[in-house]
Amino acid sequence: MQVKNYQIEIDKYLVLKYLGYKDKVPKDILDEVGECVDESYGFIKPAICFDQLKFKFKDGILLPDESIIKVQYIVEVLKRSDYIVMAVMTLGKEIEDKISTFFARNDYMKGMIYDVIGNVGLEYMGKRFWQELAEVAKKDGIGITQSLNPGTGGWKDIKDQSIIFNNLNTSLIGVELTDAFMMKPMKSLSMVYGIGKAVKTSLVDHDCAECPLIDCPYRKEVAKCIN
Repeated sequence: MQVKNYQIEIDKYLVLKYLGYKDKVPKDILDEVGECVDESYGFIKPAICFDQLKFKFKDGILLPDESIIKVQYIVEVLKRSDYIVMAVMTLGKEIEDKISTFFARNDYMKGMIYDVIGNVGLEYMGKRFWQELAEVAKKDGIGITQSLNPGTGGWKDIKDQSIIFNNLNTSLIGVELTDAFMMKPMKSLSMVYGIGKAVKTSLVDHDCAECPLIDCPYRKEVAKCIN
């Protein structure tokens, strides 16, 4: 298993977009978002742990610890892979504390700004990590799937978070799974990728076509394949 720390970039205009601002942004909002983005670099602690796992295809995706991924859509996506990569990434506890503090003070605007900054930061990390895996796969002449995340899209069973956490030592980056199968700190993300010769590489790291929330502000274009 590997652990990496990341230097991430927060696009303030993407933060504004996800807050619902499009063309004309009031100067006070623009300045406030810019200040929050600048301050966030001082306390977010981006880190990721991940591992490469072989599996067997037996009534699902059978992993080395004997756990099985049985969700049909996920099985169909992964079964052609030579191996899978499991990962958990986080921005750390400090941003969660910052969000809670502002909401407790009834400063809902700043609370929402930092909440969106966290989402944008995780999105950046997810894209960057997928791109790194995709570059290695391309050099090896193989492909990689989009990221697959328990509790979203075609993988609706949030309980399958436990499969990822059973195969990774997430304590190394300070992330734990609650009894409700939610990650703590909350600005964390888990994912699985399939990699192999028979896999076609997606153009995007996450396929929003599988998600029923068509009005989601974070929605991206439908994934296509590049090989």
